[in-house]
Amino acid sequence: MVKFLRTILGLIGLLVIVLFAIGNRAPVEISLWPTPFMIDLPVYGVFLVAMILGVVLGGIASWLGGHDKRVEASRSRRKLALLEERELRRRRDEEASAAALAAKNVTPGRALATAR
Repeated sequence: MVKFLRTILGLIGLLVIVLFAIGNRAPVEISLWPTPFMIDLPVYGVFLVAMILGVVLGGIASWLGGHDKRVEASRSRRKLALLEERELRRRRDEEASAAALAAKNVTPGRALATAR
């Protein structure tokens, strides 16, 4: 359902952009103040360049803003791997000691009784 709504909204947005581009084809002169360069672009070209620039800058800002969460997730993954390794080692040691006791034909309860 969400994918369908996203598709519908995307198509509506695309339709608005296309209609804007068709209705605003007149050229405008764009100059970047400190430089002597002047560019003639259609109005919709200026609009599209501004939108693309906004998306790129917003994406960079969002990516930089998520740095702390990515670092935290990386630390959590490393900690989880360490804990899993410890647990695996502990289980292997338990199994090895149980196998050693079984080889001596001693049950764990008897081993505790004889150790006292």
